[in-house]
Amino acid sequence: MRQLFPIRAHTFNQFTLEKMKNFIKTPYIYEIEPTNHCPYTCIMCPKGLGRMKRPLGFMKLDTFQIILEQFPPSQKLVRMHHFGEAVLHPGIDKMLKSVHEQGLFSVLSLNPASLTLKLNRKIAKSGVDLVCFSLDAFNNEGLHKIRGIKRSYENCRAMIDDFIAVSRKLNRNILKVIQMVRLDANKEDCKKFQDIKKIYPESDVSLYLAENNGFGNLDIVEQTLVGGSRYILPGTPCGTPFSEVAILWNGDVVLCCYDYDGFNVIGNVHEEKLSKMWQGSKVNKIRALFENRQTRSLPLCSNCFLAPDNFRKGVKLSVKGVEEERTILKILSDTQCSSFFKIW
Repeated sequence: MRQLFPIRAHTFNQFTLEKMKNFIKTPYIYEIEPTNHCPYTCIMCPKGLGRMKRPLGFMKLDTFQIILEQFPPSQKLVRMHHFGEAVLHPGIDKMLKSVHEQGLFSVLSLNPASLTLKLNRKIAKSGVDLVCFSLDAFNNEGLHKIRGIKRSYENCRAMIDDFIAVSRKLNRNILKVIQMVRLDANKEDCKKFQDIKKIYPESDVSLYLAENNGFGNLDIVEQTLVGGSRYILPGTPCGTPFSEVAILWNGDVVLCCYDYDGFNVIGNVHEEKLSKMWQGSKVNKIRALFENRQTRSLPLCSNCFLAPDNFRKGVKLSVKGVEEERTILKILSDTQCSSFFKIW
């Protein structure tokens, strides 16, 4: 689900990293997880592959409000997805409305197979700013093979068509993005992906053909797209412990948007403020491992191609949240939205 808008990360030297540790009082909140419930078996996702072992649940609305109250003053973008199908949350429209009322911009990623006519209208009225539809095949067999989707391709397309029509009828300025992840199972469909733009020529609908990053795991990449590693390597070494966090449905705070099972939890928003966690011993120990290129001792990082251990000491660590936000906000503010997306 979270292949949306991977951009070249910003790199920082050692002096800048020290400044970030000392002066960033509250981390950038990269993602919020409304739920980790998901009915799909996506072949490129750890959750879909059955690797997630943590309890399933839905974020309470008071937990969500606690998080919103701790957003850094400079942050304007709220990504409403992590691991799970966000629109399964019964209060997803209330969450999106809260984001809008706080003057922030929301991004929602979903599978059209999860939508209903009623849900389309709830989401369209919520104040959401960008909705990304994952559509990885143009036939029933492909959708089932890639994501375990049981609804037909025609039905999924009908849900997308309905949402587009509803958002326009309500005169809501929502950017709709149709995304396909490049895989062996959809090679022929990838070649025809750009043809969708003929159906939706308007600037409020854009296409994005995403590379399969395996959520950092090259084994997943190669299992789903032979030779796919060449599209994403070498990358830049991760520096997220110096800049950003993701927050799980139960309020647990993790340091990585690829952390599907709560491997590196630094605290919980019900027990401690983000600003205090950010200066705590747990995150400082992990920062030291990143600075010294010793991340193989961390269970999630040990299998990630972006872990600092995989790069020379002189290669600068990188962060992506703030730079990615600038790109997305630029897209949302431009009337010719589609021109900012690379269409294959």
